[in-house]
Amino acid sequence: MSDPMNENVLELLQHFKTEDGRVSTLLDELNVLNSRVKTADLGSDPRILADQQSRKAKANKDTKAAPVTPGRREKRLSSDAFINNVKVEDSDIPIPPSNPHALLPSPPGAHEWESLQAAVNDTVGVFKAPNAKMGWKKWALTKSHCGLLLSLFWWTVSTVFCPFHPNSKSTSAFAFEHFCRHYVRLVLRLKGQSRDQYQQVWILMMSQATCYLLADVYPRSAHKFDEALEALVVKQMRLWT
Repeated sequence: MSDPMNENVLELLQHFKTEDGRVSTLLDELNVLNSRVKTADLGSDPRILADQQSRKAKANKDTKAAPVTPGRREKRLSSDAFINNVKVEDSDIPIPPSNPHALLPSPPGAHEWESLQAAVNDTVGVFKAPNAKMGWKKWALTKSHCGLLLSLFWWTVSTVFCPFHPNSKSTSAFAFEHFCRHYVRLVLRLKGQSRDQYQQVWILMMSQATCYLLADVYPRSAHKFDEALEALVVKQMRLWT
């Protein structure tokens, strides 16, 4: 006994046969219908919809400005850091102030406080006790250290990247004198074991902050402000102390 379903299929095939006896038209129609069904299934599958919504939410989140709370070597550039499109080798080294107690100028696009804060956060993990962490942040996050950061910034630009600039020698000498006064006034006044520990961590903090500030001001040259440059600044500061 024949199956009514098979008879219906045969009749349908006869209907779609072309003159040469092929059923290509039917196959084309079935392929189109099949693709539409798959598309509809994908659009209605709750797992697919959830994944699409998750991807969309992530994309929207990535476009928003992230807060400046970086870890080591992961500091985000400020949103307006790219106003300065100058390479570090093309820097315009400033003439040092006539007043030896004045500060070297802040370069365009610089956010020295954010760079200092990032470096302090990087190094606070050296201290284990909550009171020790708080004490370190209180001592390190000061305007005085921000001013020293500018001197280290200009010393690095003048000495490492622009040694032949007409203002390089005078600016680097001014930065060195500022460093010496700062070291005597803030670091040498510490007493006991805390001074030894603070001095070592302080050197690391200031070298990291210098590299962060360089990347902030010269984003086109950011690849040059790596661990090797940080090690160079650390070595120089240790020689000075």
